[in-house]
Amino acid sequence: MTRSISFFGLILLLNSCISSKGIFIEDPQNNENENPYNYDNKIYLSNREYFYTYQIVKGNDTLKYKIDNDSIFSLIKYDSKDDNAIDLLSIKTLKAKGPIFQDHPDYSQTEIILSHLNSDKKTITSELTGVIENSKNVWLHPFRMNAFQILQFSPFPYVKPNESKKYKWDLEIGEHWKELKDITWKGKLNLKCVYENTLKYKKIILPSGIINTIETRSNCSSKIGKTFLTSYFNEQLGFVRLEYLLPKDEKIIISLEKIENK
Repeated sequence: MTRSISFFGLILLLNSCISSKGIFIEDPQNNENENPYNYDNKIYLSNREYFYTYQIVKGNDTLKYKIDNDSIFSLIKYDSKDDNAIDLLSIKTLKAKGPIFQDHPDYSQTEIILSHLNSDKKTITSELTGVIENSKNVWLHPFRMNAFQILQFSPFPYVKPNESKKYKWDLEIGEHWKELKDITWKGKLNLKCVYENTLKYKKIILPSGIINTIETRSNCSSKIGKTFLTSYFNEQLGFVRLEYLLPKDEKIIISLEKIENK
């Protein structure tokens, strides 16, 4: 059964994302019903869907997650066979102005759907959010529902391909969101993130072959704790690998598996 978070919930999640201080946003190009920030995208295109594998590592255990009939998620062994298991993740771009843009006309991002899929590529749950892509920087909202809640408090995937110095991005989050059941806080929450491009031509092995990437190391501090992300970015394929180091030595690794043109 396909599930998704409510539109009301989506707006709550968006409250932390409207501000993009320090990130370059290109001028919009109005075109009737199309999203005005899609026109210069080279990676996140509306006729393309990106599929990713993932691993959640806790100690010596490599895990994935499943959603039960009551919409409660639980972690299971990575090689487990379960109809409710999330085996893949995907990113797909909306061509037309979607629900976010219609509700927030000043929204300045490309709208994307982050889907959590079973082994048959059937959507089990999904998130509607955004990405900023242009020649100066690429900034992507992470998967952050169910088993990925902690990624909301980790460095967002963000790269300035031509930057040689450290760069920063801060985020102020409001009161606790009911969607994030496993992580709680009181009052406002401030995230302070620092990024540095550490390797310009880091080779990464994908199922499709070996590619060059920009390796970016980043960290994020808040009262939730300190988190780390090493990202690998390719100028044609986007973020092809994300390696998170989280509190209690937990790791989440997300890797590009394939791209399908629609």
